[in-house]
Amino acid sequence: MYLQLPVMIAYHFRLGRATTLQPFVGGYHSVGLSCKLKEEYSGQITGTATTDLLHGTDRNGEAPQRMKRSDAGIRLGVGLTLRNVYLGVGYELGLMNVSKYPDRFGKTENNALTVSAGYNF
Repeated sequence: MYLQLPVMIAYHFRLGRATTLQPFVGGYHSVGLSCKLKEEYSGQITGTATTDLLHGTDRNGEAPQRMKRSDAGIRLGVGLTLRNVYLGVGYELGLMNVSKYPDRFGKTENNALTVSAGYNF
């Protein structure tokens, strides 16, 4: 889970009296609050294990901190306002490798597809 600060630029194209199309683009910076990995395993030993990837603890207190706390990237998308109702879709492309050990755990980037709905008072 990340706390995110987006900085966006949007333009409103008026399509009718009460309808606008709003493409947007910008960037974001975020700080990791929580990142947990839950693993289930079976075989000779069966069970589950939860590892906190940001704070460096697992059920035995042994796991190293695997993820960096900050991330930054590009955000783009489009919104549509129909009277007072807003609908939008966007994509966030993480530009930073958030893995602290890319040689061991691989390159990790945050990417997200977002869907928004709202009501303008």
